[in-house]
Amino acid sequence: MAVTVDLEEIVLNSAEVQSAINHLTSTAHGREKQRLSASAQKYFSGMRGSINAQALGFGQEFAGMVVKFSFTDVQTSGLEDAAHLLKRGGSAIFSTHFSYFDVAVLPHIFGINDSAGVYYVAGENVAHVPVIGKYVEKLLRNSGAIFVKRNIAAEGRDGLLFHAVLQAYSSCLLSQGKNVLNFAGHGRHRTGEVELVASTASPAIIRKAMGIIPVAVTYDVVPEDRMFASSTSRRRGGRSILEAIKLIRWDKFYGTAYVNFGKSLEAAAYCNEAEDGKPLGKQALIRFHNDVTKSLIRLVTLTPVNALAVILSSKNAAYPTMGDLAESAHDLVSRAVGAGMHVSQKLSDGGVEEAMRFAAEKLAKRGAVKYARGTFSIQQPKLITHYSNTVRPTLNAFGVLAKN
Repeated sequence: MAVTVDLEEIVLNSAEVQSAINHLTSTAHGREKQRLSASAQKYFSGMRGSINAQALGFGQEFAGMVVKFSFTDVQTSGLEDAAHLLKRGGSAIFSTHFSYFDVAVLPHIFGINDSAGVYYVAGENVAHVPVIGKYVEKLLRNSGAIFVKRNIAAEGRDGLLFHAVLQAYSSCLLSQGKNVLNFAGHGRHRTGEVELVASTASPAIIRKAMGIIPVAVTYDVVPEDRMFASSTSRRRGGRSILEAIKLIRWDKFYGTAYVNFGKSLEAAAYCNEAEDGKPLGKQALIRFHNDVTKSLIRLVTLTPVNALAVILSSKNAAYPTMGDLAESAHDLVSRAVGAGMHVSQKLSDGGVEEAMRFAAEKLAKRGAVKYARGTFSIQQPKLITHYSNTVRPTLNAFGVLAKN
């Protein structure tokens, strides 16, 4: 459903934007206020998304096609508790971001569950695709994308104004009964360390969201695994998106996508200093980001592939045969299940050895290991490390990994 109210005037005259302009012009000459007002209007025009029914329908159909042909299935957990919030609207969704394919999997889930309109925050670099960039931008914008500038520092003059516009826009969308999806920092790990959620829209979300829904999307095989494992940068712009588009399959090779919704967080718990017209306390923001991060980490699924990668990347791991691997695999899965982790049914139903063969075959096809007749050797250590790092913070959070 399209937003029927023109939000531009509401956003530009909001307390957030006007406060930022007044702060920036308190010691400046008179014409500076006009320049800043024009900049605010430009920022809003650049980020504005518009849920067009036709574009949204096409986008959801395309997402469904990508999911149908690239994955064997999508398994959800906790959706029944989040469904009423998604249908009612006005909720903020924070998701992990292990893959660009999240942008297909989640809209697919939202679409088939009749959720209210979902706007999602995207870096403007995703539309910087050679040749077809303008068409990608139009489709994404009309499907609800809010384009933001990732490289504007919040503490600078431009950053203060830009983030004030983003907060006011997010606040308006939530007030209009729309859901706002944020792809959080927790995702494409390089070191296996925890990546804290960081969103400049958080103050608006805390003030206005009816609910805050954490969700983690984990994959048997991450479509861009080789690209991420070999990259030294988390964001490589539109070329990465173009490479991801090329990875759409027709043979269900990537296996299962696991979508786990967590218990909704209550915005009121962080609102003690968030009354209209007053700044949100720094400690409340830190606590909010920490709580969302902890929720996301605990929602990641232990899959056959990342379980095998964890064992192979351990310091004392040297498993020339599948038989040598079985004992450690059974132990890891048993501890994960006992701790209450989300564990793939391929592992939890008792067929651990079969699941490990599935994982070894997948990693062999990705070039990460050489696997034949029950024996294998590591061919691409970075790829093994990448998969291990996607689940290691979760294993640590549940106390599954033995302390050295």
